[in-house]
Amino acid sequence: SERDSQFLYVDPQKQTSQAFGPLFRDYNFESVAISPANYRLYAAAAGLAIKARRGMLYLVDPNTAELAAIGNTGFNDIEDMTFRYDGTLWGWVDGKGIIQINPETAYSYVRIPFRTKKIAPEGLAWTADGRFLYLADKTDLWWWEYGDGSTLSKKCQNLPGDRVEALVALDDGRLMFSSS
Repeated sequence: SERDSQFLYVDPQKQTSQAFGPLFRDYNFESVAISPANYRLYAAAAGLAIKARRGMLYLVDPNTAELAAIGNTGFNDIEDMTFRYDGTLWGWVDGKGIIQINPETAYSYVRIPFRTKKIAPEGLAWTADGRFLYLADKTDLWWWEYGDGSTLSKKCQNLPGDRVEALVALDDGRLMFSSS
């Protein structure tokens, strides 16, 4: 079901994938992020998870996929998460905006309010220097400049495909994404 989540390993060289850990029934992990400081994998349970798990932040064991609950973020539907180079964890919540999450305690707060459902990004990525946070919403690319208050601006529109599903900022400043 769409409430269930499965972590996968992908080997791009062999063009294969395999399940990593069990099928997590009713967790609905929509967002995962790897810390650049310690390479820990974090996952957040989203809106289709059972009520007790919504908004929970978990640490995922890299060898067994065992979950360690860190705590509740207070936000039921984190669409995506990304780490900034300084180790801070950021996310997007529809109808709330950009949030900052403490990866040790799960304490979270709205950093940049954007209380509209008109934008619902599914991809977030920080530039390598931590200056810009990019957000991909359908075929639009938005950005926010760190330290620039609450201005979220549209950078470009009409990205290829129907909808950007994942977004990554490369070290050279280019963005890479997948679309459906």
